[in-house]
Amino acid sequence: MNIFILDLNQLDNNLLEQLAQKDSRAKKYKIKMKRNQYLAGRFLLNYAARHFYNLSDTSLFYVKNKPFFRNSSLYFNISHSFNIVAVGFSEYDIGLDIEYNKKVRNFSAILERYKDNFQFDIESKLKTYSIQEQQRFFYEFWTCYEAKIKLNSKLENPYLLTIYPVNGFTLSVAAPKIFEIENIFFYPTDFNNLIDISY
Repeated sequence: MNIFILDLNQLDNNLLEQLAQKDSRAKKYKIKMKRNQYLAGRFLLNYAARHFYNLSDTSLFYVKNKPFFRNSSLYFNISHSFNIVAVGFSEYDIGLDIEYNKKVRNFSAILERYKDNFQFDIESKLKTYSIQEQQRFFYEFWTCYEAKIKLNSKLENPYLLTIYPVNGFTLSVAAPKIFEIENIFFYPTDFNNLIDISY
């Protein structure tokens, strides 16, 4: 499994406009930031698929709003939060979530809302944690929760892995079997040159 991460601030606005003209699904986004996150996700997906996995056809089809490559058995999942976009690739279905770690947030209130997803008493556990530990616990829980939903599987207990912090973000991956993250690539640092923008 490989994960590719892109900072939206590293993409030229002209590139995003060119991508928007080529992608009819981009029109559904009325908020520019959401549209740019979507476009950056598609750009990163296609760039990595073409240049790291040598896929010549990156056309997609959708099952319950989840995209899949039309002519490849390579699985992927896209996530974004604020200016960061992440795409994970695997030989089996995965769910991936990335979340910006906001410093000010009422973690206990949010966790209380989702307490049915825990097999222990949240309040007593949080009382023993410092604010930093509460933050880490919250973002690990939240990204795992989202990754499990995005896995698109009926598994009650998928395998989960959380990485934090990634430049102030928490990232979690869910998969149907034990897995290892081989590489995390950051754009543009770990990418050679931008070769093409087509997708």
